[in-house]
Amino acid sequence: MPMPVDQAERLTVTILDAATRQQWDLTQPALRSLREQYPEFRPLPQLETLVQRHGMITLTPPVAITPETDEFLPDNLQAELLLRWQHRAPAKGLYPYPLLKLGAHHPYIFVVDLEKARLYLYENAGGELRLLANYYSGIGKQGAGKRREGDHRTPVGVYTFLEYIGDNRLPDLYGAGALTLNYPNRWDRRLGRTGSNIWLHGVPRSTYSRAPRSSRGCVTVSNFIFDALSRYALPGHTPIVLADHLEWQTAEQTAQQRTVFDALLEQWRVAQAASAAAEIDLEDIDMYFYPGEQNLVQMNFKQLTAPAGSAKESFRTLYWKLQPDNLWKVVAEF
Repeated sequence: MPMPVDQAERLTVTILDAATRQQWDLTQPALRSLREQYPEFRPLPQLETLVQRHGMITLTPPVAITPETDEFLPDNLQAELLLRWQHRAPAKGLYPYPLLKLGAHHPYIFVVDLEKARLYLYENAGGELRLLANYYSGIGKQGAGKRREGDHRTPVGVYTFLEYIGDNRLPDLYGAGALTLNYPNRWDRRLGRTGSNIWLHGVPRSTYSRAPRSSRGCVTVSNFIFDALSRYALPGHTPIVLADHLEWQTAEQTAQQRTVFDALLEQWRVAQAASAAAEIDLEDIDMYFYPGEQNLVQMNFKQLTAPAGSAKESFRTLYWKLQPDNLWKVVAEF
């Protein structure tokens, strides 16, 4: 099933592109369509002002706002226009830097660029990632990098969807529904980070989308987009990467890095087998450069241990950190 198109964004980009070229005759039809089809699109007055002033308006990047501040202040709405306008899909053959390896047991993965307010949905086709869609998304009022309960920041890290909650079980604030995340994860808890109820969810029915900095730490998307995305999120299984800053690299670069960490994991496996005097196999291996951390790699996998006369299956997570001597070392394992 094809992914839906964010038509309000498409019209917004058309208007801003035309205004930049001072093609005011082209802005009017698009502006009229936007006004008629999506009257609940909150930045609409800013776009209308842009056309009226013939481009004499400044679009500013998003800034952190206090929990008490109205998220729909003009500056925040102008920031939404800027983020939507500046976005361009990554060039074919480029992949998000945090992803090193994704096992076939994960058919889909979500990646969110918190800085650029963008959510990407990837399909895992035999170990190769294929971009299915990308959408504008709002985050916490204080930006990225959650540390404690109530700081109104969105976490940075690697998480898993835990539960789908339908709109019939939620207040209107959450719109079409919610997908809960396992924040704080084990790495968060190791660092003493606190907080709860970090979700990917919809928006109130009275608005098309929320401003870039608007939630109490959650990631928000338009309701029709949430409905589409929720089909690809298997609770308890599908990963979501929340990156403070998303970078891109080629498949070849990723493959070279993957070779290094495949070798490290194999060395670890051999050492474990020797220590346990048992056969150890690893399956369903995932690897991530952990976002928001310097030279930290997370590996998740299923470990099959077969000592004499028995067999055991366990799910493991290793965190590798680059040391001052330029060697990688396991700094935490679960």
